[in-house]
Amino acid sequence: MDRNRVRAAALAAALSLAAPSLAAHAAGEGAAAPPRAATDRPRHPKDLAFPPQPYEFRRTERVTLSNGMVVHLLEDHTLPLVEAAAYFRGGSVFDPAGKEGLASISCSMVRQGGTESLDPEALDEELDLLAGSVSVGGGSEMCSAGFSFLSRDLGRGLTIFADVLRRPRFDANRFQRIKQVVGQGIQRQRQNPGGVLGRTFPRIAYPGHPYGRVSTPASIQSITEEDVRGYHARWFHPEGFILSVAGDFERDKMVAALESAFEGWARAAEALPRTPPEVAREYRGGHYVVPMPKVTQTNIRMGHWGPKETSEDRVVCDVMNLILGGGSFWSRMTRIVRTKEGLAYDVGSQFSRAGQGGLFLASTQTKASTTYRAIGLMTDLIHEIRETPVTEDELGQAKDFLVNRFIHTFENPSSLASQYASLEFRGYPPDWFERYMALVKGVTVKDVQRVAKEYLRPDNLEIVLVGDPTAFDAAPPGLAPMKVLGIE
Repeated sequence: MDRNRVRAAALAAALSLAAPSLAAHAAGEGAAAPPRAATDRPRHPKDLAFPPQPYEFRRTERVTLSNGMVVHLLEDHTLPLVEAAAYFRGGSVFDPAGKEGLASISCSMVRQGGTESLDPEALDEELDLLAGSVSVGGGSEMCSAGFSFLSRDLGRGLTIFADVLRRPRFDANRFQRIKQVVGQGIQRQRQNPGGVLGRTFPRIAYPGHPYGRVSTPASIQSITEEDVRGYHARWFHPEGFILSVAGDFERDKMVAALESAFEGWARAAEALPRTPPEVAREYRGGHYVVPMPKVTQTNIRMGHWGPKETSEDRVVCDVMNLILGGGSFWSRMTRIVRTKEGLAYDVGSQFSRAGQGGLFLASTQTKASTTYRAIGLMTDLIHEIRETPVTEDELGQAKDFLVNRFIHTFENPSSLASQYASLEFRGYPPDWFERYMALVKGVTVKDVQRVAKEYLRPDNLEIVLVGDPTAFDAAPPGLAPMKVLGIE
């Protein structure tokens, strides 16, 4: 049962309660307001003027339970619905060497393998009857869990959620099924050029580091039920969780219910790591090809180190990147590589996030015969934004886009509360939302050029190509010699 169905059920319940008052309003209210005079109307859309709309972020209440679990509470009675999201340590970067995929499979088993009191089928059936959902999922540096229930069913829903996290059954049949599904997914990735690129680039960018490891059929096959039980015993402890709860509840009753549901959940016997080992920040550069004969399109990714995730420069880089390649149809890469030259349907750039350092990345897909031409255009644009100031119009468009998009990411109380929990988990300050907005609005043309010079190194890009090298056009003279890689 997904969250959309739960929200639909809650909305239907709320509308059924509101229907009589809506009908009375429709029958009894007076005539509509008179239309505006024609002389009051702007002659052209560009003449429309709107006053700045103030926006104040609602704050969650941060509570620490007696067992050490941190909870962000956001009470909202708009819908008869309660939703929660939790973040906890233990992602794939902590998988033992040779057991890549353990975090993902273990989290899937915690949710799909049943509980001590409910077998997997009974658990799924009860959630369906409640029109509710419980989720647990693996990630890179953090994992996640959550629930969604109608507020009338919160008592039973919270009991189920706590049992899933604390007392999983690890059903043997589900374990084999999950391993089979994961293994099949890896095989599909290895047969798809985009999947191959996604598996190859991390090991080039992060050589010898957990960030660069990927699961393989062999690593999945090596994972045992004992491994999964050991993973749960190590990582599932209350002090490692940051939980958000938002919706139709009373604060004191919710705190009491959480204390009761998680009572007796033991803390970890040893301190758990928050991040993997540090990564050597090197700008090596390189030119790598993974041959896939007879593939007519080349999948291209190039990149290198970016700024620290929580640094203020990361915000300026977001603005700069929208102008370079992240701004939909108005970014420079899209306007030149796609629209003007017609070399690609999709092209762009981004800054990835990681606790020990993310990457600057630029990607596209183009026909094999224009592989190096597309690369040349993209690297030229990276040089250009370093050396030539952006225009005020470009800067204004990028800043407006970020401000407007940022506000719309909090479309409901649950998403806002979960953002607060996620930010705390990742080490951001409590006032990050307000600080982010102020930083974006204060970015100048000089700021953009400064971060472009500091964080973009077009002569040190690591370039990975997946396609048929026999059909590539000629490589430019300055490109590093090609190194051929196999499919991981």
